[in-house]
Amino acid sequence: MRAKRPLGVLVVLLAIGLLPASAVLAMHHPLVSDVVAAAQSSGMQCTPDVSQVVCTGFGPAPTDTYRTATVSPGSGPLDSVVTTVPAFLSRTSGGYFMDPNDQTWNSTIHNVGCDNASAVASYVASVASLTVLDTSIPPATVGECTMSGTLSSGSFDFSPMYVITSRTLPSAFATPTPTASPTPTPTPTPTSTATPRPTASPTATPRPTASPTATPSPTPKPTATATTTPATSVSPSASASASASASQSASPTQSATPEQTVKALTFSAEPSVPPGAPEHGVGGWPGSVPGAGDVSTKPVDLAGSAAAALLMLVAMGFIGELFNNTMESNYDRILAWWQQSWVGRVGRSLAGLFGGGAT
Repeated sequence: MRAKRPLGVLVVLLAIGLLPASAVLAMHHPLVSDVVAAAQSSGMQCTPDVSQVVCTGFGPAPTDTYRTATVSPGSGPLDSVVTTVPAFLSRTSGGYFMDPNDQTWNSTIHNVGCDNASAVASYVASVASLTVLDTSIPPATVGECTMSGTLSSGSFDFSPMYVITSRTLPSAFATPTPTASPTPTPTPTPTSTATPRPTASPTATPRPTASPTATPSPTPKPTATATTTPATSVSPSASASASASASQSASPTQSATPEQTVKALTFSAEPSVPPGAPEHGVGGWPGSVPGAGDVSTKPVDLAGSAAAALLMLVAMGFIGELFNNTMESNYDRILAWWQQSWVGRVGRSLAGLFGGGAT
């Protein structure tokens, strides 16, 4: 029984010594593949691109909201995530709001890089509280990233949406410094008391180097200098120059100059315009349009034109007001039909290819 107690103490000491190593293995280091896995787990389809990955999908029923997540870069360490979800118009308050399922999804996606679930959820809730178009929440440091959010009014082909961006900080990729373990003090080794053995000094006297008795200075024997004379000297040949002169002087001369003749042109006189007839231009259109002096200024004609214009203005206003009231009353139903129709799906696919938002 006594032998087990030292063994238990040894296991505890070994676990304490491995704590710094476990801290190094538990570092954050978010990757693009981590965000893609989180998006795919929520039923989204992710398409890789050269410098980014675009994920698209729908939320759960009954709203079936259309969501997008653009992850940068295309692979490797995570740099940024941009998510979009639709903004719904409240019939009671008149402001916009974010679906609760979209809030939970946003928190899950952005927490991959930020690594602070409670802080990310709090920031997403502040963005969801925006009710006025083109307003935003100031950027803030949340966990291991910086987040920013806005309620965008979209554009001519995009409905209002909530846009949330998170950028990973360099601290997410830093390796924690392990706690240094105490270094054992080395035991001093005993110093040898033996007397060092003296080194024998050389007794041999270095032999002097013999110096040369005579330095030979040979006199260089003169050698005959060979003079090289070119066998032939290059000079222009008389025959070549003569032939060149002959070829240059023999230039072709024209024996006859061609004559140029101009064929006679016959012009026919245009028929004169009868008096009082309109002067027709290109296609006859300018002559068919009456000038400013030909417009009738009779009170009956002016009153008829004014009545027709007023009637058209009233009809257009009534039709526009009827369309606006119908659109506002059935906005949610029209938006749901548009998102589920094949036209809306094609539009969202094209918007995803160009990095746009959701409709």
